Amino acid sequence: MPGDNASESGEFVKGMARTHRLVPVMARQPRGLVSNRLIEVTTRTIQGRFFLRPSQETNAILKGVISRAQTHVDMTIVAAVAMSNHVHFLLVPRSLDQLAEFMRYFKSNVAIKLNPRIGWGGTFWASRYSSRIVSDEEDAQVDRLLYILKHGVKENLVARPSEWPGVNVAHELANGYDDVIGGAWNVDQPAADPPESLSFVLSPLPCWSHLNRAQRSEKVRSHVERIERNGRRKRIAEGKKPLGTKDILSQDPQHRPDDLVSSAVSMFHTSSREALEWLQAEWCAFLRLYREATDALKLGEEPQFPPGCFPPGLPYVPESLPP
Repeated sequence: MPGDNASESGEFVKGMARTHRLVPVMARQPRGLVSNRLIEVTTRTIQGRFFLRPSQETNAILKGVISRAQTHVDMTIVAAVAMSNHVHFLLVPRSLDQLAEFMRYFKSNVAIKLNPRIGWGGTFWASRYSSRIVSDEEDAQVDRLLYILKHGVKENLVARPSEWPGVNVAHELANGYDDVIGGAWNVDQPAADPPESLSFVLSPLPCWSHLNRAQRSEKVRSHVERIERNGRRKRIAEGKKPLGTKDILSQDPQHRPDDLVSSAVSMFHTSSREALEWLQAEWCAFLRLYREATDALKLGEEPQFPPGCFPPGLPYVPESLPP
């Protein structure tokens, strides 16, 4: 099965990312090479607090902000899931600049809207978002989609992806829907003047772009059924039951988990050694140009930063001049 092979190769990639660093790691890695590629993006709340705990209001705000963010920059969204303390996206940005603006818009507006509702006056998000490039291989892309669909089940919070009470596109993808509805921007408007209903649009995985809607939804349904079977087998083996929707919804939004685990995320996700080495070589070439330009800038010379990057203290360098 593609998912099984992708999972095994995913473990290989993580090991490669840890042990085969072709260039020294900078204190804060520059971003690049994201244009027109599938990108997995993760952003987490400060200290892992449950600021995004599902509720009808929180779900509407998250969907509404995603909708406005998509419209704001015309972002291609493949999948999204919002857990109580983090959000995952699968995106296909046209440029790094577009990706950065999408995430800035999303994070700032979620914080503005949710902070007063949860009684929190401090920093909402933990540091900047993390992102990694997913190769063009079907196994790799499907593996990352399944990772998002598993949320809620893999943590033993619910028995099925569709039971997660927060934002989760599993239902839409499994049923062939393109729109995720139910978003709102001004949720405080009086009942006599209901808030504008917002939605965001889903696009297929790049590797599935040749398939029609029915074929894509059938593939997702098959994978979701397997996720549910595997989750059931694990619960039986461990003698556990899911936490359940009632307990999820009753959690304190300011709760800070005691056992928060933060693991390093590799820069690339591939299903083969060849694809990994190709991306690593491309990254090394990009990083070499970036460092040479940085050195030139320090010396007061004219720097030549590579296209598609944010130079330190300088404007974004586009990949091509606008027409």
